[in-house]
Amino acid sequence: MNSKWMDLGEAVALVAARARNPGDAYGELRKAIDRGEVKARAGHVTGIPYRPGDGLAGLDKPSERDNWPIPTWAWRTGLEIDWRGGGARSAAAGTPLVLADIHLRRADVERLWPPAPAQGGRPPAADREAVKLVVEAEIKRRGGFPERDGEKGWRTKADLVRFVHGVLADRGESAGDSTVGRYVTTILEELRAAQN
Repeated sequence: MNSKWMDLGEAVALVAARARNPGDAYGELRKAIDRGEVKARAGHVTGIPYRPGDGLAGLDKPSERDNWPIPTWAWRTGLEIDWRGGGARSAAAGTPLVLADIHLRRADVERLWPPAPAQGGRPPAADREAVKLVVEAEIKRRGGFPERDGEKGWRTKADLVRFVHGVLADRGESAGDSTVGRYVTTILEELRAAQN
């Protein structure tokens, strides 16, 4: 298909990320499909169609077709969706209708589950990875992590926070104390874990 369409796995992931109840992404998506709020296409269809004019040739014998726009009524025939496999199957009317490579229209899914509004507040003004590299280099230069009995200015986490503020100022960047404190805590944990 193309970027106008998304496969079932991508649609479920998007709904799970944006829905009020992420644990029910499958159910929410299925309800929207059943109501006809999300258009769907099957990359490949086999089986006997259930209605005249459904886009499949012949009503009395099994049919096969590619890129079938799935009508809303088809979902109401008891199609069971294989979310992981990307298909659906129905045994109604004797011969199963099998849909493979199902894709949903991206615009419909994104309209029903728009991204959350941007959070307020100041965006981070410091490059965390750059700070980590500088802290790592300073730890190597000083021969180890800050310690209580270490040299003055290199004994506590607060000393490292002051060092990071100095580095940020030299780079023309800034961050609040709580942000730098979180950076330092995370960086120390990562560097200590890497040593073990």
